[in-house]
Amino acid sequence: MFNVEKVQKVNQSYLIEGWAGLTNLNSNNNSINIVLIGKENYILDVNYFKRPDVTNNFSSSTKINYDGSGFKWYIKKRKILRGRDSIGILIIDKSKRVY
Repeated sequence: MFNVEKVQKVNQSYLIEGWAGLTNLNSNNNSINIVLIGKENYILDVNYFKRPDVTNNFSSSTKINYDGSGFKWYIKKRKILRGRDSIGILIIDKSKRVY
């Protein structure tokens, strides 16, 4: 589950901000990456931030902690490569399983 909440031009860069998590799995030990998909694929790191609001919205009955699900990603406008088919979100859990 995920949500991209903001795509904003900031000077010569773009900011993409949102959250991503695995259903019914604590997000504090997950790694979130952005994937640029096209002829060649690139996996890019993001900046993390706490999202207790995601926990409040999704775990009222399960008590799963999604606080570690927030991400921000900045990319320079000139680094956006033509020919990209899509952008994806890659999550790696603490057992190194990839989603």
